[in-house]
Order: sequence, then structure tokens, then C-alpha cells
Amino acid sequence: MVALESFASIIALLAQSLTVLIYAFIGVPVSVSQAIVGAVIGVGMARGSKNFDSRMTRRIVYGWVLTPIISGVISIVLYFL
Repeated sequence: MVALESFASIIALLAQSLTVLIYAFIGVPVSVSQAIVGAVIGVGMARGSKNFDSRMTRRIVYGWVLTPIISGVISIVLYFL
């Protein structure tokens, strides 16, 4: 998605960890993978990077949207079998 050096990687991990921690305290389940992708994109934007792999980002977003739908359809099929 975005090439990060060591310091930027640490910042992304810290942002991801704090996001997950805050949501855990609130009691809202949150995906760690979604948090780290958002953090990497955020660090890339903060650095002013224009080299986003938009194709990869689009595929990740499609996965986020389609995974619950596909899982729901599979569970319905399995339930009725």
C-alpha cells in the first residue's frame, strides 16, 4: 500500500494499538487488520506520500465489505443443509 520506514511503521503500530485499546474500553469489537490498514494509510498521508497502491487499497476495502456478506450467505446455506 505505502512504503514506510522504521519510525513511520512504529507510529502506525502505535496508532493501531491505541485505536483497538480505546474500542476495547468502550466495548465495541473492532478488527485489528482494519485498524492497521487505516493506520498505514494515515501515516502515508501524514508523510505526504502520493505513492499509494490504490489497486491494493481497493481490494482491501472490497474484502471488508464482501466478507460479512459472503459469510452470512454461507452460514444460511449451511444452516439449511
